[in-house]
Amino acid sequence: MTAFRLFVVPDLLHTKAIRNTFKLEVADELAHLEKLLRRLDDMIFSYYIRDKAKQLSSIVRRGVLMGGFSWSTTEMPKDAQPYVSEALLYLVFTHAEIMDLISEVGAGAEHHMVKQQPLTKRVFQMLTVNLAQDLLESIRAIDAFSEGGMLQCVLEVMVISQTLQTYMTAPATECFRLLYAYVRSAYDRSQERARKLAVQQGRPAPESGTGDLREIDGVTLASSHWEIIRRLLRDCTRRTQIQFRCFQPA
Repeated sequence: MTAFRLFVVPDLLHTKAIRNTFKLEVADELAHLEKLLRRLDDMIFSYYIRDKAKQLSSIVRRGVLMGGFSWSTTEMPKDAQPYVSEALLYLVFTHAEIMDLISEVGAGAEHHMVKQQPLTKRVFQMLTVNLAQDLLESIRAIDAFSEGGMLQCVLEVMVISQTLQTYMTAPATECFRLLYAYVRSAYDRSQERARKLAVQQGRPAPESGTGDLREIDGVTLASSHWEIIRRLLRDCTRRTQIQFRCFQPA
């Protein structure tokens, strides 16, 4: 629709046959059609994003909340859960779908100009925000995190945010910031409850895990935790760098 608005309509209205037959004032008609086509373009884009966002939301909510994973008792993470790859692969297919659409529009110089239109960026910035919001809402439904559960969550969110770094916007960044803050506070509350229960039962209180904290990119972890996360992130990046290459800047 963007290509039609940018290239086809102006050429059509400027043809002598059209002007003579319909007695058109080209400037007025072009402005009117431009407004109508922009509204239609926004409507189509909105429907497209809504459909894709719905699928992503289902993947995330199913993986975070309905996958049988125990965030409050799990041990240290070894890898991201399958829903992370499933969500990112869905976006890979979406990217391929958009590129196929672009490649079918126009030819020659016009085709080159269409390819420069920020359609991919427009779509993926919106989908990244939607994905971040779904992650935030799903994670907020979890009341307690073990040490391993907290690190598992941070790992998975960082895999997603780093993979989609090219399409990060202020709203998406804010969602991830709120997510990290919630996970940290929920983990600290879980640790505090565990210490109080241990004291009541006469058992040694578990270590707090709050010493030597370091904040990097909005994520606050102990140095030992950062070592675990960095190692796992390197492993994930090495395995998926070709798979998710389409998200890297040209």
